Amino acid sequence: MKRALILSTLVVIVALININNVFAGKIILKSGTLSILKSQKNIRVQFDYSNMTVGKKLTEEEYVNKKMSERNEKSQGSGENWRSGWINARKDRYQPKFIELLINRQINNH
Repeated sequence: MKRALILSTLVVIVALININNVFAGKIILKSGTLSILKSQKNIRVQFDYSNMTVGKKLTEEEYVNKKMSERNEKSQGSGENWRSGWINARKDRYQPKFIELLINRQINNH
């Protein structure tokens, strides 16, 4: 799950501001600048998970199906619960954390 969190966060960051790496909760900007955001009162952030891969180059769908099968073998129905948690973690954990890191990056650089 920790590896999936890192990969999900990485995909979102690359898609939004062309950043290649995330280390220890920090956004590392490889090119460009976030200064354009300084004068903005509102920005629209859109998260796109359509090309996300997990683990050893599995598509997200392949990964989710694999994990659901494994969990359902151990306890019937637990796979669907895991899947719901996987999907809900985006809006409940990953997206708010990304926004927090982006805002902190902007504030700390100005």
